[in-house]
Amino acid sequence: MFVLCTHHDPDIDGVGATLALSIYLKEKGYKVLTILENFPEYMQFLNGRENINSLSELRDSNNYTILALDCASKDRIWPKDIFDRAERIVNIDHHSDNTKFGNINVVNSFVSSTAELLYNLFKVNKSKLNLEICENIYSGILFDTGGFRYQNTNYETLIISSELLQKGVNASKIGEFVFNIWSESGFRALKTALKNLEYFGAGKILFSFISYKEIVEEDLKSEDFEGIVDILRSNRNARIIILLREIEKNVFKGSLRSKGEISINQVARKFNGGGHPHAAGFEIKYDNVNAIKDKLIKELLQLI
Repeated sequence: MFVLCTHHDPDIDGVGATLALSIYLKEKGYKVLTILENFPEYMQFLNGRENINSLSELRDSNNYTILALDCASKDRIWPKDIFDRAERIVNIDHHSDNTKFGNINVVNSFVSSTAELLYNLFKVNKSKLNLEICENIYSGILFDTGGFRYQNTNYETLIISSELLQKGVNASKIGEFVFNIWSESGFRALKTALKNLEYFGAGKILFSFISYKEIVEEDLKSEDFEGIVDILRSNRNARIIILLREIEKNVFKGSLRSKGEISINQVARKFNGGGHPHAAGFEIKYDNVNAIKDKLIKELLQLI
């Protein structure tokens, strides 16, 4: 049996690739459990939601193979106790800081997304893909490239995307689903982030902090913050962007973006995180916000 999973606080690339593989394996007659931490409203357009299983089904299972998608390290996988009864782990990922934690590692940091990597695997094996699978793969590519605007977009990415369109994917429909995600609470989160904006390094560093108190007062959920750091990235002069939020008392989640030649994943690693050179994140426990803010800004000022 295969158990498919992705990382904590999943995104459209991780979920899209996971559900695409789930659909494919079930079509081939394999027994599959697909486990996600959450499946927020803005991802409901992805195909394969009927394949998502509960944790109780996993806990009643033994002797399975884990297929972990879009996870740079074992610590990022959700749920954390998934390894207890696993016979082997297959690690399918595109992060440059992947720790090669699997018994089998299918890792390529030169592709735009885990969805693109999965498509290449299907292509090598001459697999026939239905429209549902193609839509999920295209969604993951579109999300992780920021609509083909980020540095991870290359010639191969565009060729693969055109192949997916030839297979029937509707680019405008998927684009609407991937990027027009804003709810009323999402706009409240954006308003709070904009209100709290600070500038450092002569405007080259944008920093916004949202406290736990503000999150509670505005009744904000984790998915309400999706896309905010990328809106802040649109500032013309900023080279580094940080969105820091206190997800519970003294527990901080940071999203970092950079432009040009500036690489910020090594900074994320210093705060118990990681990611890509131009898009990274972390989650860490810290005694107070001023201390973590000062340390972050000090690290990032050295990059500009």
